[in-house]
Amino acid sequence: MFDIWKGNKWQSIDSNKRTSLSTTLEENYKIVPSQTRRLLQRDDFSLLDQEIIDKYALYGNRAIKEAKDEDITLIQSPGNNRWSIKILIDFNEIEVGKLYQRSDLEHLISTHTLNIDIDVHDIVQKITTSGLKAWDVAVDGYASTMCATKR
Repeated sequence: MFDIWKGNKWQSIDSNKRTSLSTTLEENYKIVPSQTRRLLQRDDFSLLDQEIIDKYALYGNRAIKEAKDEDITLIQSPGNNRWSIKILIDFNEIEVGKLYQRSDLEHLISTHTLNIDIDVHDIVQKITTSGLKAWDVAVDGYASTMCATKR
C-alpha cells in the first residue's frame, strides 16, 4: 500500500487508474474504494514497525491496559463521519513506526505513539436511530458493557 501511495496522488491520476487501484486494494487488502480515495489523498503515511505487527496482540493489550482516560476517546471521524473508539498511547522506550511525508520521502519521522481505532459505527448508529432491538449482534458485533457504575 505504501508503494501505491508513494507513486499516486488521487487528484492527479485518471479515472481508469483510479478504478484499477481501487480494485487492487479491495481484492488484496479489503480496502473499500472510498478508503482508497482517502488513502491516496493523504499527504502523510505511517508504517508500523514489524515487531508491532508480529506481536499485535501483545502491544494492543498493553495499550489497552496502560491507557489513561485522556488516551481513550469516542470520536466521529471528520473524514467519513464514522464512530470509533480511539486509543492513542506512547511507548516511550520503543519506536512503533515511521511517518512519511509525501513532500519529503527521504526524511522519516520516528514515532513512539501507537494509534488503535476500533470501529463502532454500526453499533452507535443502530442504537441512536432505532433503539437496542435494531442492533443485530451477528452482523454488527457488540459492546459487551455500557452501564452506569461506581468506582
